[in-house]
Amino acid sequence: MPSTRLPASVRSKYQHLCLADNNFDIPSCVDALFGADILPSLVRAHAGVEHHSGLPSALDTQLGGIVFGSFATLNSSSLSTLTTAVSPPSIGDLIQKFWLVEEPAAPSSPTTEDQWCEDYSKRSTSCDSSGSFCVALPFRDLFVRAPVDQALPNHGLGDSRSIALKRFYNLERRLSKDSELYVAYRKFMSTYLTLGHMAPASEPG
Repeated sequence: MPSTRLPASVRSKYQHLCLADNNFDIPSCVDALFGADILPSLVRAHAGVEHHSGLPSALDTQLGGIVFGSFATLNSSSLSTLTTAVSPPSIGDLIQKFWLVEEPAAPSSPTTEDQWCEDYSKRSTSCDSSGSFCVALPFRDLFVRAPVDQALPNHGLGDSRSIALKRFYNLERRLSKDSELYVAYRKFMSTYLTLGHMAPASEPG
C-alpha cells in the first residue's frame, strides 16, 4: 500500500516471485489487515527475507510473496499534506443568530394614503340582508376629495374613458369575427347580470 506509485525497477526486481498482490507497487485501498499475532502462522517455514540495497525487502508467506520496507530513492517531494482547521461557531453566536432570524420585522410607518384607505374601509364596509359583505372600493379620487389635512395632490384616474372605449371597440371587432365566441360572451355576461355581480351604470362616466 504505497502512498505513491513505485518505480518500475522495484517490480522488475521481484517479478520472479509469486506475489500475494500483483499490484503491490500501485496505491490502492487495503484488501485485508492482519494483526501481528497471526504473522508467525503466515510466514513459511525456513522462509528467508530477500534484501536488495536501496529497495524494499521481500518475504515468502502462505499468501504469497509480500514486499515491505522503505525505498531509499523515493522522492518525498511529490507528497503533499493539506491541513484544514475549522473553527465551529460558539453556542452564543448560534443563539444570537437564531433570535435575529426569529425577530419580527419592524412594521413600516403607514403613509397618509394607507391610513385613509384603512379608515375608509372601516366606515364603508357593511353587511346586507342576504348576509353578503359590501365593501366600497377606495378610489384615489375619493381620497383627493377627503379633508385637507388628509389629502394629497390630485392623482385621479385621469382620462381613462378613451382607453376603455378603445378596448371595448377592439372586443367588438373580435366578437364580430367569431359567432360562437360572441354567443358564449353574451351568455356569460347575462349570467353576471342575473347573479347581480354587475349592473348597468345609471349615467355615463
